[in-house]
Amino acid sequence: MEVGRRDESPTKVNQDKEGHVGSGDTDKRKISLAEEKEKDAKLKAKNLLDYGYFPCGASPNFLKRSDKALFDLRDDEVQKYGLPQLDLEFLSSESLVKNSHAISAQMELSAESHAFSGALGASMKSGSSSAERQMMMIMMRKQGVARYGFDTYHLEKKLNRFAEELIKREPAEKIVEELGEFYMSQMTMGGVIRARFQQEESYGDSYSDFEGKIRASFGSIACKAAASGGVQVQGSVTGSAKSLHVKIQAAGGEVGKILRYQGGDFETMVAPWASSLDQKNATLSPIQSKLRPIWEVVRPVDEIKAQEVQNYLEKLWRDRGVGLEGLDSKPAPKPFSGIITMYSDKSDRNAFCSRVTVSACQQAHREACHNIHDYRCPNFDENDYEKVYDETISGWHRFWGTQSEKNRSAEAKRKNLLRGNPFLATPTDGATARIFGGFELPPGLCVTWYDKEGCSGSDMGARCCDPDEQSPCDVLVMDTSSTQRAHSWKFKLQQGLRCA
Repeated sequence: MEVGRRDESPTKVNQDKEGHVGSGDTDKRKISLAEEKEKDAKLKAKNLLDYGYFPCGASPNFLKRSDKALFDLRDDEVQKYGLPQLDLEFLSSESLVKNSHAISAQMELSAESHAFSGALGASMKSGSSSAERQMMMIMMRKQGVARYGFDTYHLEKKLNRFAEELIKREPAEKIVEELGEFYMSQMTMGGVIRARFQQEESYGDSYSDFEGKIRASFGSIACKAAASGGVQVQGSVTGSAKSLHVKIQAAGGEVGKILRYQGGDFETMVAPWASSLDQKNATLSPIQSKLRPIWEVVRPVDEIKAQEVQNYLEKLWRDRGVGLEGLDSKPAPKPFSGIITMYSDKSDRNAFCSRVTVSACQQAHREACHNIHDYRCPNFDENDYEKVYDETISGWHRFWGTQSEKNRSAEAKRKNLLRGNPFLATPTDGATARIFGGFELPPGLCVTWYDKEGCSGSDMGARCCDPDEQSPCDVLVMDTSSTQRAHSWKFKLQQGLRCA
């Protein structure tokens, strides 16, 4: 591992009269490099401690620095502290509110603070487009290099002049907007890898099962996500139909070493990144902080305004927690299964080959578009053309052509039958076009139909079958006009239902 600055001249060593090599100059050089590295780390710490901070967007556990300096700390005011014990950390609770509180406690804020609820809520939305109940875990691997801080006595004497003037002049909201929600009285510098694992909860899932599966295999899951650029959707870890959303983020050191890794061993992935933190001029980030609310800085300057800032921030944090409480209160989705029947003409829906029955869950999967030409006569035997004629009789022209079809050769009739289906709206020999009639929907399913294939063109209508219905709902979409005919449709489960 290369540490410090390279000296292109040969290293000087001591030799005694007998030519033995000594280590005095080498040791001095090592001490000099260590002192230089220490000085560099302290300067970086001062630059970080001089600013206020906000929760970082959709990345809970991370902080965003304010644009304007809060303090002007002197070098002698920045003190070094012993490094805390750092290891793998997991934030895991079936309650998102409790996870938010755990992040606050980790930053040494009040354990009941909702300060990081907004970032956690935004993180949930970025992991899944659904607002359904979520299961979530966060894993962090931290690598500390140094810990620094300053005493918080007489904060008014440490304030940046601009910050002091802003506090005297501006209202509470502007003070927070410009200077931040917190300041750091102590911080550990180094690097951190953060992995978020998130999956929608399905009926029958248990959080303890989800947590156990993630803890057992987080390394391989994280490596796959890192190899995909840091974001990946993988198969469910609980065996449900829902997907596991994984996001990997890193701060400090050469983060590219994480995202370029193509193997499957977590510690092998971490090793070169951790080594990069020991290099001189390495990028160091605050990875563990002792945060204090910004109103503590305002109080020595203006006690009344400090209370206004406190009231403003505490309300802001409470409001952020409302979204997480809403997600926590959602019931787990109910199981759903059912059969959709699609039919041609409503009056003849039981005629040969005028009905197709399909799985509702299969059709509703990912809200895919279904086109009229996708469906053919089920279990069709190419030698059944006489059966079609015999069973439909006068209905022959409606479904398979005209009466003149009876006089055609067997081969011609076979080809015509094979290229047709019960719903395809294409006239044959000038006959009336076959008409798509509609659906029998199981309770809990919705359908929207369109006048062009690919679910494009005009939205012709939509209908849901109420989950409380005791029998399927009849949805007639047939129209005798040749210009008003459904050619494609989408199915969707109603909210609160998930395929069993």
